[in-house]
Amino acid sequence: MRLYVGHEISRGALDFYKKTLSFLDSNEIPIKKSRIPHITLKSPFVISNYRAFSNLIEEFARESKTALYGLEEFCFFQEDSEDITALKVAPSPGFIEMHEALLEKVRSFDPNIFFSPYDSSNKMHHISLVKSKDVGSKLTKRAYDILKDRKIPESEMALDELCIFEKTDEGTRVRERFQLS
Repeated sequence: MRLYVGHEISRGALDFYKKTLSFLDSNEIPIKKSRIPHITLKSPFVISNYRAFSNLIEEFARESKTALYGLEEFCFFQEDSEDITALKVAPSPGFIEMHEALLEKVRSFDPNIFFSPYDSSNKMHHISLVKSKDVGSKLTKRAYDILKDRKIPESEMALDELCIFEKTDEGTRVRERFQLS
Protein backbone atom coordinates (compact mmCIF):
# COMPACT_ATOMS: atom_id res chain seq x y z
CA MET A 1 0.00 0.00 0.00
CA ARG A 2 1.54 3.30 -1.12
CA LEU A 3 0.69 6.17 1.22
CA TYR A 4 1.69 9.70 2.08
CA VAL A 5 0.66 12.10 4.84
CA GLY A 6 -0.37 15.70 4.31
CA HIS A 7 -2.93 18.43 4.78
CA GLU A 8 -5.76 18.85 2.28
CA ILE A 9 -6.21 22.59 1.89
CA SER A 10 -9.57 24.17 2.63
CA ARG A 11 -11.43 27.47 2.92
CA GLY A 12 -9.43 30.52 1.79
CA ALA A 13 -6.50 28.56 0.36
CA LEU A 14 -8.87 26.27 -1.55
CA ASP A 15 -10.83 29.20 -2.97
CA PHE A 16 -7.64 30.86 -4.20
CA TYR A 17 -6.36 27.53 -5.58
CA LYS A 18 -9.57 27.02 -7.59
CA LYS A 19 -9.51 30.60 -8.93
CA THR A 20 -5.87 30.15 -9.95
CA LEU A 21 -6.62 26.91 -11.80
CA SER A 22 -9.55 28.57 -13.55
CA PHE A 23 -7.26 31.45 -14.59
CA LEU A 24 -4.69 28.98 -15.95
CA ASP A 25 -7.41 27.11 -17.82
CA SER A 26 -8.57 30.38 -19.40
CA ASN A 27 -4.97 30.89 -20.54
CA GLU A 28 -4.92 27.52 -22.28
CA ILE A 29 -2.91 25.68 -19.64
CA PRO A 30 -4.60 22.29 -19.27
CA ILE A 31 -4.96 21.38 -15.64
CA LYS A 32 -5.45 18.08 -13.87
CA LYS A 33 -8.78 18.61 -12.15
CA SER A 34 -8.59 15.35 -10.21
CA ARG A 35 -5.55 16.46 -8.15
CA ILE A 36 -6.34 16.80 -4.44
CA PRO A 37 -4.90 20.19 -3.38
CA HIS A 38 -2.66 19.50 -0.42
CA ILE A 39 0.60 20.18 1.39
CA THR A 40 2.71 17.02 1.64
CA LEU A 41 4.22 16.43 5.07
CA LYS A 42 5.57 12.89 4.56
CA SER A 43 6.37 11.84 1.00
CA PRO A 44 5.11 8.53 -0.43
CA PHE A 45 6.17 5.27 1.15
CA VAL A 46 5.00 1.66 1.24
CA ILE A 47 3.61 0.08 4.37
CA SER A 48 2.10 -3.32 5.14
CA ASN A 49 0.31 -2.68 8.46
CA TYR A 50 -2.12 0.11 7.61
CA ARG A 51 -4.21 -0.14 10.79
CA ALA A 52 -1.17 0.36 13.06
CA PHE A 53 -0.01 3.31 10.97
CA SER A 54 -3.49 4.84 10.98
CA ASN A 55 -3.62 4.52 14.77
CA LEU A 56 -0.24 6.26 15.01
CA ILE A 57 -1.42 9.23 12.92
CA GLU A 58 -4.73 9.41 14.79
CA GLU A 59 -2.90 9.56 18.13
CA PHE A 60 -0.43 12.12 16.78
CA ALA A 61 -3.26 14.35 15.52
CA ARG A 62 -5.10 14.12 18.85
CA GLU A 63 -1.92 15.25 20.65
CA SER A 64 -1.01 18.02 18.17
CA LYS A 65 -2.22 21.60 18.07
CA THR A 66 -3.61 23.34 15.01
CA ALA A 67 -0.84 25.26 13.23
CA LEU A 68 -1.02 28.26 10.91
CA TYR A 69 0.34 28.95 7.45
CA GLY A 70 -0.03 31.53 4.73
CA LEU A 71 0.37 31.63 0.97
CA GLU A 72 3.62 33.36 0.01
CA GLU A 73 4.13 33.43 -3.76
CA PHE A 74 3.96 31.43 -6.96
CA CYS A 75 7.07 29.36 -7.57
CA PHE A 76 8.65 27.09 -10.17
CA PHE A 77 11.06 24.29 -9.25
CA GLN A 78 12.19 20.77 -10.03
CA GLU A 79 11.55 17.79 -7.79
CA ASP A 80 12.72 14.33 -8.83
CA SER A 81 13.33 15.57 -12.42
CA GLU A 82 9.79 16.91 -12.65
CA ASP A 83 8.97 20.59 -13.25
CA ILE A 84 6.35 22.01 -10.90
CA THR A 85 4.51 25.32 -10.73
CA ALA A 86 3.10 25.78 -7.25
CA LEU A 87 1.91 28.09 -4.50
CA LYS A 88 4.68 28.47 -1.95
CA VAL A 89 3.44 28.12 1.63
CA ALA A 90 4.74 30.29 4.49
CA PRO A 91 4.65 27.95 7.51
CA SER A 92 4.41 29.34 11.05
CA PRO A 93 6.86 28.17 13.75
CA GLY A 94 4.05 25.93 15.08
CA PHE A 95 3.64 24.38 11.63
CA ILE A 96 7.39 23.61 11.45
CA GLU A 97 7.37 22.18 14.97
CA MET A 98 4.37 19.94 14.20
CA HIS A 99 5.97 18.81 10.92
CA GLU A 100 9.23 17.86 12.65
CA ALA A 101 7.33 15.92 15.33
CA LEU A 102 5.28 14.09 12.68
CA LEU A 103 8.40 13.00 10.78
CA GLU A 104 10.03 11.81 13.99
CA LYS A 105 6.88 9.88 14.95
CA VAL A 106 6.77 8.14 11.55
CA ARG A 107 10.52 7.40 11.69
CA SER A 108 10.19 5.83 15.15
CA PHE A 109 7.14 3.81 14.06
CA ASP A 110 9.13 1.95 11.40
CA PRO A 111 12.80 2.78 10.76
CA ASN A 112 12.50 0.99 7.38
CA ILE A 113 9.96 3.46 5.98
CA PHE A 114 11.46 5.28 3.02
CA PHE A 115 12.43 8.91 3.71
CA SER A 116 13.24 11.09 0.73
CA PRO A 117 15.38 14.25 0.82
CA TYR A 118 12.06 16.15 0.78
CA ASP A 119 11.01 14.68 4.12
CA SER A 120 12.20 17.64 6.12
CA SER A 121 10.53 20.55 7.86
CA ASN A 122 13.13 22.75 6.09
CA LYS A 123 11.79 21.87 2.65
CA MET A 124 9.86 24.34 0.56
CA HIS A 125 6.27 23.68 1.58
CA HIS A 126 3.98 24.15 -1.39
CA ILE A 127 0.66 23.35 -3.03
CA SER A 128 1.24 22.00 -6.56
CA LEU A 129 -0.71 23.64 -9.38
CA VAL A 130 0.81 22.24 -12.59
CA LYS A 131 3.23 19.33 -13.04
CA SER A 132 5.24 18.47 -16.12
CA LYS A 133 4.15 14.82 -15.91
CA ASP A 134 0.61 16.06 -16.67
CA VAL A 135 1.19 18.82 -19.27
CA GLY A 136 4.89 18.76 -20.19
CA SER A 137 7.75 21.02 -19.11
CA LYS A 138 7.01 23.82 -21.56
CA LEU A 139 3.44 24.36 -20.34
CA THR A 140 4.48 23.98 -16.69
CA LYS A 141 7.01 26.80 -17.13
CA ARG A 142 4.45 28.86 -19.08
CA ALA A 143 2.02 28.49 -16.17
CA TYR A 144 4.63 29.99 -13.86
CA ASP A 145 5.36 32.83 -16.29
CA ILE A 146 1.64 33.66 -16.39
CA LEU A 147 1.29 33.55 -12.59
CA LYS A 148 4.58 34.91 -11.24
CA ASP A 149 3.48 38.55 -10.99
CA ARG A 150 -0.05 37.90 -9.73
CA LYS A 151 -0.90 39.06 -6.25
CA ILE A 152 -1.33 36.49 -3.52
CA PRO A 153 -4.02 37.42 -0.99
CA GLU A 154 -2.81 37.97 2.55
CA SER A 155 -4.36 35.31 4.68
CA GLU A 156 -3.80 32.95 7.53
CA MET A 157 -4.90 29.35 7.11
CA ALA A 158 -5.17 26.61 9.69
CA LEU A 159 -3.45 23.28 9.35
CA ASP A 160 -6.14 21.69 11.48
CA GLU A 161 -6.36 18.26 9.88
CA LEU A 162 -3.96 15.55 8.75
CA CYS A 163 -4.84 13.16 5.95
CA ILE A 164 -3.47 9.81 4.98
CA PHE A 165 -3.49 9.74 1.20
CA GLU A 166 -3.35 6.51 -0.77
CA LYS A 167 -1.78 6.37 -4.23
CA THR A 168 -3.28 3.79 -6.56
CA ASP A 169 -3.15 3.10 -10.30
CA GLU A 170 -6.38 5.11 -10.62
CA GLY A 171 -4.99 8.15 -8.78
CA THR A 172 -4.87 9.46 -5.24
CA ARG A 173 -7.59 9.38 -2.63
CA VAL A 174 -7.93 10.49 0.97
CA ARG A 175 -7.97 7.29 2.97
CA GLU A 176 -8.56 8.92 6.39
CA ARG A 177 -8.73 12.36 8.01
CA PHE A 178 -7.73 13.27 11.55
CA GLN A 179 -8.53 16.57 13.29
CA LEU A 180 -5.77 18.26 15.24
CA SER A 181 -6.63 19.57 18.70
